[in-house]
Amino acid sequence: MTAIGESYLLMDDYENARHALQEAMYCPDAIGNPYIHLKLGQAQFELENFDRAQEELARAYIIEGKTIFENEDLKYYEYLKTFLREVE
Repeated sequence: MTAIGESYLLMDDYENARHALQEAMYCPDAIGNPYIHLKLGQAQFELENFDRAQEELARAYIIEGKTIFENEDLKYYEYLKTFLREVE
């Protein structure tokens, strides 16, 4: 489900990405997986569900740190810095 969600993100189909990534959260060991939280946060961000985006992006950062954002569009990390004080 994560790969499907990421594929939808790459196609800018954010609603289907959100749906697939939310479904991925029901899979074993998904909750607490920083990559899934990151991708779900990106989908929520693009859908302008900013409260949910904040939660998911913060989870990814708290679990993995700044490195989870290294190969991602800078806008997600910049957004994270607007609401999370501990971010550099």
